[in-house]
Parts: sequence; structure tokens; C-alpha cells
Amino acid sequence: MSSNQKIILGAVVIVTVILVALQFNFSDSDKPALNDQKKAATASTNSGKIKKAGKMGASGEQNGNRLLDQLNKETKSSEHPEIQTMLQTFLSTSSNKERTQALRELAAYIAEHDQSQALDVFESIADQPTGRAKTESYLFSRTFLTHFTPENPAAATEWAMSLPEDLRLAAMQSTAPAWAKSDMNGFIDWLDKLDNPALRSAALKDVSMTMAQSDQTEAQRAWVEHAIQMPEAESQAASIVSLWTELDTKEAYHWI
Repeated sequence: MSSNQKIILGAVVIVTVILVALQFNFSDSDKPALNDQKKAATASTNSGKIKKAGKMGASGEQNGNRLLDQLNKETKSSEHPEIQTMLQTFLSTSSNKERTQALRELAAYIAEHDQSQALDVFESIADQPTGRAKTESYLFSRTFLTHFTPENPAAATEWAMSLPEDLRLAAMQSTAPAWAKSDMNGFIDWLDKLDNPALRSAALKDVSMTMAQSDQTEAQRAWVEHAIQMPEAESQAASIVSLWTELDTKEAYHWI
């Protein structure tokens, strides 16, 4: 190799080394910039999430406060402010499990301490602008009646009648038989004044089936004598006979 070729080859090697070194430095200098961009993007995203969560939390809180204000106006005053606190706890949580537990505790507390607020609280729950309102209002009414009916089945039945039509029938299925068992004469007087054929028919069936399991013979006879006179007796003949055959099989089949 000539001296000129050696010089040229040496120059090429030097230039190559310089270019590689420059490329390496440029690559490293870009990394902080890229990292900064990523951090900025992440911060922006998190900020957006926080703002969104804040809006949702504020919306839920405003809704809860609105319902509480409405409840306070409707009840004017409360001997048990714990009810408002429990209602706020229910409204402010988003977990289905926690909401269900809070709702049951609220309904049980009202049934035990202040039944006068039950309807207002029910309406506040039913007025929620969410898809859960109907299910939760039904759960509240069912839990409230479960705890209240044994104490006062007559008042529980009257309360069930104040519910919306689509809940009334289901609510009466437990309250009406309980009232009949505790005070047959009082229940019959109330039933005679009830002008809803569907509810009368349901009460006739439910009470007849419940009385068939009772050991109160006098109450059973009093109910049968009244039931067979009701306009709905023909449509509910099977439930009446199921009770009557235990008291007097011959008379029951004669009636059939």
C-alpha cells in the first residue's frame, strides 16, 4: 500500500469515528426531551382524570344535597337526624355492595325509630336520576316492611297502599296476611272498603293460603265465612277450598 493510500484510509477512519460519536451524543440528548414529553403527557392525562372525577364527585354530592334539602322540607323537622346522615351515606357511595348495605340499614332504622319519614325517604330514593332508582326504592320498601310489619301490620298495610301501583301488590302480599292473623275483624273491615279488585283478589288469595297454616280455628272460620261472600271468591276458589276443607270438607265441596 502506498503512502497516499494510507493517508486516505486514515482520514476515512477518523471521519467515521467522529460521525459515530456525534450520532451517539445526539441520541442521548434526545432522551431527556422525550422523557419530558412523556411526563407532560402523563401529567395532562392525570389532570384530566382528576378533573373528571372531581366533576362526578361534585355532581353526586349536589344530587345528595338536593335530595336531603327536599327531604328536610317535606318532613320540616326530624326527631332523628341520624336518618339524614344515613341517607347521605347511602347517596354518596358508588359501590353497589356498600349502597345495598347502607340502604338496608337506613330502612331498618326508620322502621324502628321513625316510621313517619319512611314515605319521604322512599320518594327521595325513587327520584334519583339514575338507573338504580327503581330497584333501590323497591329494596327500601321491602326492607322497611319486613321490619315494620311485625310491630304494626295494620299501619304497614296502609303504608303499602301509599306506594306506586307497581309496588303496591307485592308489598301487600306480606302485610295483609299478617294483619288478618293479628286482627281478623279489623282487617275484614278494611278489606270491605278497598275498591281495587286486583288488590282485593290478591288479599283474598294470600290471606286464605296463610290462614290454612294457622292453628286459630275461630279466625279461620271467620275468614272463610267472609271470603266466600266476596265478589272475587269465584276466581280464588282454589285458595279458599284449601283452607275450608280442613274445617268442613262436606261444606267446602257443597260450596264448590
